Amino acid sequence: MVSCTPKRQAKIYDDNNRIAEMKDNCTIKNMQGKETEDEKSLDYKLNFTGVFTIWEIEVKEDSKITADIYSVLDNEYIKVVLVNSKKEVINLSEGNFNEKVDVNLSRGKNYIKLVSKGSKGRLKMSISEDDSISFKRIDLEH
Repeated sequence: MVSCTPKRQAKIYDDNNRIAEMKDNCTIKNMQGKETEDEKSLDYKLNFTGVFTIWEIEVKEDSKITADIYSVLDNEYIKVVLVNSKKEVINLSEGNFNEKVDVNLSRGKNYIKLVSKGSKGRLKMSISEDDSISFKRIDLEH
């Protein structure tokens, strides 16, 4: 975990340049949950501030996946974003949410990240993709 105050980490929420950085920066007060064995879905109860990477997705050519996202939170300050291989940040969901989202991936490495300004609640998410996509779950270092 990176040493940084939650107040400073909360500022990351509106800063796409910092979200796009490879380095995760978060304070986790609570994160309990489970992931499926294939690592393509998760169900978390969480309370955190900052940004961390959930998945790294590498594609050989431009592709599309579907993200099924469900979140119930105590406030609207949590979002799921895609950082594509061009370092562009694209919001997939924000606040309380229950939808399937088509996600366009650029050739190269893409990242799905969680960004929070001090939210707690529940997040469920699953990704459907084809076999041509290299999919890796990123574990937080404590």
